[in-house]
Amino acid sequence: MKHVKFHLPSFLRRVRIHGGEFDSSARAMNREKQVRLLQAEPRIVRGSTIERKQMSTKTTFKRIALVAVAALGFGVLSVVPSNATLSNVAISTPTGGTAGFVTGTSGAVNSDTTTAASFTVTALATSAQDTITVRIYENTKPSSTALAADKVKISPRETTTANTFVVAAGTTANGGLVPATFNKFNSTNFGLAGRGAGGINRYDSATVGSGYDIVSGGVDSALTRGTSYGNVGATFNVNLESGTAYTAGTYTYTVLVTAHSFTGSSWTTTTSQQIVSIVVSGVAEVVNTPAAASAKAIIEAGNPATVTSITDSATSGSFTVATTPIGKILVSNFNTAGSTAPDTITAVMTGPGYIYDGTNNGRRLVVYGTSATFSIFADGTSGEGVITITTAAGASFVKKATFFDTKPATATAVVAKAFIKAGTTAVGDVFAITVKDTLGNAIKDAGAVVTAAPTDTATTVGGAATCAWNVAGDAYHCSVAGKAADKFGPVAYTFTATGTGINAAAKVTTSATVTFSDNVATKAVLAGPATGTPGATAEYTLTLTDKNGYAVADQTYGKDGLGGALFSATAADTVASAWGTLTPFSASESYTSKSGVITGKGVLPIAGVASLSLTLIGDGIATSGAIDKTIGKTKVTVSTEVSNPGVDAATDAANEATDAANAATDAALAAAEAADAATTAAQEASDAVAALSASVTKLIEGLQAQIKSLAAVVAKIAKKVKA
Repeated sequence: MKHVKFHLPSFLRRVRIHGGEFDSSARAMNREKQVRLLQAEPRIVRGSTIERKQMSTKTTFKRIALVAVAALGFGVLSVVPSNATLSNVAISTPTGGTAGFVTGTSGAVNSDTTTAASFTVTALATSAQDTITVRIYENTKPSSTALAADKVKISPRETTTANTFVVAAGTTANGGLVPATFNKFNSTNFGLAGRGAGGINRYDSATVGSGYDIVSGGVDSALTRGTSYGNVGATFNVNLESGTAYTAGTYTYTVLVTAHSFTGSSWTTTTSQQIVSIVVSGVAEVVNTPAAASAKAIIEAGNPATVTSITDSATSGSFTVATTPIGKILVSNFNTAGSTAPDTITAVMTGPGYIYDGTNNGRRLVVYGTSATFSIFADGTSGEGVITITTAAGASFVKKATFFDTKPATATAVVAKAFIKAGTTAVGDVFAITVKDTLGNAIKDAGAVVTAAPTDTATTVGGAATCAWNVAGDAYHCSVAGKAADKFGPVAYTFTATGTGINAAAKVTTSATVTFSDNVATKAVLAGPATGTPGATAEYTLTLTDKNGYAVADQTYGKDGLGGALFSATAADTVASAWGTLTPFSASESYTSKSGVITGKGVLPIAGVASLSLTLIGDGIATSGAIDKTIGKTKVTVSTEVSNPGVDAATDAANEATDAANAATDAALAAAEAADAATTAAQEASDAVAALSASVTKLIEGLQAQIKSLAAVVAKIAKKVKA
């Protein structure tokens, strides 16, 4: 058989032309022509097979490379024109967002940045004027009646490079694109890594249709574009409005990225798109569940900017309609971990008044959120208003506010300082006046006008009096003046409470008396408890009386006191050595008298008599100060006998135990003596018995001898008889 040789070079050229598919075509040609006699040499076949495989692999790599180059070429052509400077503009595949209903299968949703959809826009900028605008538009929603698109928010989350700045989308010509001087920051623009006007950073969201600009080149200190261009990028969030009701289903939005590439004299614009979605589920969110036991509600009186109290304050105000609230209530919701948690808060007001939540006012308000503030206003009706607050989680609070009438019904005067110094220009807080309306509610600041004057207008002792509302004392306080330093005695004052507004004609009166006295003592009496127990705190009093027999004026005495010093600096606090470290009075301290009485406290010693001695200040000549010369350098003393009931009881018990022991000893000695006597008697009885026994034995022995002798005689007689 004739062997046929294949020309390998020609065959390989055909492989290069036809590629790796020639093997199959060759086999087909053989079948068609039925050339069955051609048989290749095994060596040649093996070589050609190996080379075909090698060439097939190389061809595959070349094809892949060709496809990649073509794809890149088409990609560049599809993004920007060949003369553009902004390249590689890309939108990452968006991450889908979620939102869950707060309650059940309908209602407001929980939606924030933690569950938001997100996407990232990147590009390479080669000009400081290059700009990328990012906007979103509504695409689809669950139904035609579902919530409008403007209830979705887009907001920048972070930048991907240090020279990337994000600002609110421009609104001037060319989309806000101005060569070299990009639209400057203002109150509505902000930068993630820059500054707004006045140095304010702004992180607000934008509604659908508006958006943001990614600025290439950055922004310099003059708020114009910088020259630090290059790779730029930013990540954006898309989320629904938390607390707004949505229809369950999927909401999709089109992300439109517009690349504005500056070519040196103009801009070239290209666009890219992606679809971002948010799924609203029909299941309630449980990740941050408010707890009823964790909720709090605080009412604070007045009109604070914010409620900062941690405890309630008594809230009251005039019933007159006004634009200023009489109090505010802060309601805060928390979960079991103590973190804030949104909840539905319902506030209902019964009785007079109404409430305002910052947006709406009325007698029943519903607010959704982690907290809510309700301001309390008058509606022209007096009485007590009750605000009942509940949350969907089950918390319940009741707060009360009083609306007082401005028509006085009663007035009550309390004497706060019974003795004041004669001739003083004005002594404050001498009287405290409480005014109430017909319902018994106290009328407070601006609800009434209180005036005072001496009942006897001809008095030469008491002067004018002035009254005003005192917040700390929660009453109208009145100050009084004396007419002369040498005019002493009691003076009665009449107080008149007049209504305000529509009740300006209403008046009520009351009266009280104050005594004008001297503040120099001509008599001092030290008093204290007659008895006490060791370690107990005992109260001592020093009673001071002026020259007229009145208690000295109420004021401060002692160290730095305006009334003068009371005790000698060298002889104060002279007490028994067992007194202890605390003393009731000291020359180095100050004391305020109340109706002539100064009070001090000390610690009693362990046992014995505690003796306190105070030397009054003065050299016998002084005519001024707290102590008159008539009693200067004199001593006032007091003693307290200290007993110890516990120790005494223990001593008595010990004495009784000793007596009992002595009695027991005496009884034991008596018993011993009786035992000795009994022993002696027993011995004597034993001796007597022994003597008697010996005597009886002797008698028996004698009797036995006689019987023996008699028996012998009888025997002899018997013998003789037998004979």
